[in-house]
Amino acid sequence: MTRTLKFLILPTLFLGLMFIYGCPLDMNFPPDKPGSKHIDEALLGTWHCVNDTCNDLQVVLVEKEDDYTYAIEVKEKGEDYMVDAVTFSGYVTEIDGKKFLYARGNEMDTYFTYHYQVSGKKLSIYDVGLLVGGKEAVTSTEAFRAEISASLKKEDCLRERLDFVRK
Repeated sequence: MTRTLKFLILPTLFLGLMFIYGCPLDMNFPPDKPGSKHIDEALLGTWHCVNDTCNDLQVVLVEKEDDYTYAIEVKEKGEDYMVDAVTFSGYVTEIDGKKFLYARGNEMDTYFTYHYQVSGKKLSIYDVGLLVGGKEAVTSTEAFRAEISASLKKEDCLRERLDFVRK
């Protein structure tokens, strides 16, 4: 195999594996109008990841900025943390009865979206797979919501679960 061909194949393979095995869903559009829903106070606190696979988010502080917005700070990041920001403005929404947390890094134009479940002092977040039209189908907030809704009907939409405990 020629050296040039290796340089083309390896990055493509790496990007493909990231897509298959999950990474935070970052989009130019939020899944709802930021600040349109009251925060879920169950998300407030300092969350410590307890999975063996916590290679990106390890400790996250979620504080109330106002009734509609979280101030989120990544206090400890792992070796695989690939986002430029460590502080975010966060919001919640619901799609098809499932709760979602989405955040925009301060100084960033993209939003990161996770499905979440809180039970007492335990928080689970899931990467969201866009399995119908993919990222290309997301051309607006409404299209993003529709893509998430359609993808939720697929078995592998919510994957790559990370578990946290509040301390």
